[in-house]
Amino acid sequence: MNISKKEEIRLGAILIFLILSLVLIAQCSKVEKNAYYTQQVNAAEQMEKCMAAVKRYKYDLGIPLSDEDYFETGMIGEPFNLITTTLGEVKAKRTTANPNMAALMIKMFHEADLKRGDRVGLGFSGSFPALNIAVICAADEMGLEMIPITSIGASTYGANHYALTFPEMMHRLYQEGLIRTDSAMVSIGGDFDVGVNIDPDKRLEIEKRLAEAGLSLLRESDLERNVQLRLKTYGDIACFIAAGGNITSGGVSEESITLGQGLLDGKRYLGIVDEKSGVIQHYLAKQVDVINLLNIEKITLDYGMPFDPMTQTAIGVGGIYHKIAYPKGLIGIVFILSVGLLGLFYRKRGM
Repeated sequence: MNISKKEEIRLGAILIFLILSLVLIAQCSKVEKNAYYTQQVNAAEQMEKCMAAVKRYKYDLGIPLSDEDYFETGMIGEPFNLITTTLGEVKAKRTTANPNMAALMIKMFHEADLKRGDRVGLGFSGSFPALNIAVICAADEMGLEMIPITSIGASTYGANHYALTFPEMMHRLYQEGLIRTDSAMVSIGGDFDVGVNIDPDKRLEIEKRLAEAGLSLLRESDLERNVQLRLKTYGDIACFIAAGGNITSGGVSEESITLGQGLLDGKRYLGIVDEKSGVIQHYLAKQVDVINLLNIEKITLDYGMPFDPMTQTAIGVGGIYHKIAYPKGLIGIVFILSVGLLGLFYRKRGM
C-alpha cells in the first residue's frame, strides 16, 4: 500500500495530536484517596495497637525480641526450635510486620466485593502472625463475620515460641478487647496437621494451655476428613482467606503450588477437586472467591508495596491508600476527535 507525502503528513499530525492528548490527560489526572481510605487507616492503626500488645505479652513472658526484628515489632519469631514446622523467609515475615498490611487487606476485601455482615472463613497457620492480625483487623473494621481456624505450627521466624503460639496471641488480643473474634477451632499444624514434626512434650504443654483457655482443638490426620470438618465449620461464606501454609488450605496435589496468590476469582476456577484438594480448591469449585496469602514478595510486588524495606512507611501513605483519577470527559473528547480524524483521513484516501 503506497502512502503519498500528503498522507504521511496527515498521519503524522494525527499521531502528534494523540501524543499531546495523552500528555494532557496525564497532567489533568489526580491522585485521590480511596473511597475506603478511612477504613484502611483505622485498620492499620488497630493492627499497630495489636502488635504493641503482642510485644507486651512477650515481655511479660520473658521472650526476647529477635535480632532480625529491625523495627522491634514483636512479631518476628525464632530461627528454629522444637515447635518449628518448616523453613520460612525472615524477609517475608518482616514485610508483613507492618500496620499498612491491614490497609492492604481492606483493599483486597473491597476488590473481593465484601460487605458488612458477610461471613468469611479464615485459615491461619502460625507462620505469619502479623499477617493474620492484619486480616483480623481489616475484617473487624469492615464488620465482617469471621470464622477463624488457627494453627499452632509455624515456620522459622513465625509465631514459633512454645510459650506464645499464634492461637494464644489471638486469644489474648480477644480477651483484651483489641479484636472481636477468637479462634473457632485450633489445630496443631505441621505434618498431617497433627504436629508429627513438633516435639511431643512441647505439644502436650501447649495443648494443655489451649484447653485451659477454653479453645477447641481439631485433631484429624486424614487430610480429606480434616478438610471436610473445616468446610462444615466455615459453612456458606462469601470468601475464604488463607494466610500461611497450613496443609489443609492448599492440599497436597500438584495444583497446590500453582493456585496463585492474592485474590483468586472462583468463577474462573477450572481445577478438579479430589481427596488431595484443600479448602481453597473446594471453595473455588463452588465459585467462592479466595484470598491466598503465602508468597509475600509477589503480593507486595502486585500491589506496589516494598518488600523487606529498611524503613517503614507511615500509616495512610503509599499507593495502596490512593488511586489515580483520570479526566473521563477529556478522555471521551480525545477519543471522539481521534476517531473522527482517522475517519476523515481514510475517507480522503478513498476519494
